[in-house]
Amino acid sequence: MDVASGVVGEVAGDAVWRPALRRGEVLVWVLPLDGGDEAADLALLDDAERMRAARFRDALHRRRWTAARAGLRRVLGACTGAMPAAVAFAHDRGGRPRLATPGAPRFSFTHSGALALCAVALDGEVGVDAELRAPDVEVEPLARLLGAAEPGGAVPSRDALFDAWARLEARAKCLGLSLDDAIAATADPARRPPGWEQVTVVPLAVAAEYAAAVAVWYDSA
Repeated sequence: MDVASGVVGEVAGDAVWRPALRRGEVLVWVLPLDGGDEAADLALLDDAERMRAARFRDALHRRRWTAARAGLRRVLGACTGAMPAAVAFAHDRGGRPRLATPGAPRFSFTHSGALALCAVALDGEVGVDAELRAPDVEVEPLARLLGAAEPGGAVPSRDALFDAWARLEARAKCLGLSLDDAIAATADPARRPPGWEQVTVVPLAVAAEYAAAVAVWYDSA
């Protein structure tokens, strides 16, 4: 899998810009969520998204969530040739978000703290995750949750655990699994779904304070 990255500034506003999507390649956009125009972002959202944005009590969380959804629409609009406000979403039987247009590229989206990531693939299932390396997260419970600590053994470093968390989340999104199911599959090979071993997971260096990864699965069935 080849991974290329970009920034949302290249698809700002309603500019018609078409990235060169190629088979076997995943494009990843890093979307900064602070410092944008909230009114312009809101104008791109549909009614359901605007209603959800209005329910946020914290202004910073509302602005970042709105910026994330608007950034996602700009990226997907650029990839499909649609105006960002006209991008329509659906879900597959496993609950994974899809573009409603048949044959459209696959995508995955995540946001944490002050940034979001959007991964797009012309073919194959894709999953992306970013995790802010929050200093208040306790290391030992996280290690046990991820199956990264043996009883009485050494606990991996905080950075290593967040990296493992991002890789697991990316794999789970790629396969349409809940995090609980992905954790269970990590611990018990008998619970691994088709495609588990065929998923390719690549770490992403997006910012020092974030762990991030992208996963892709080319289902040959």
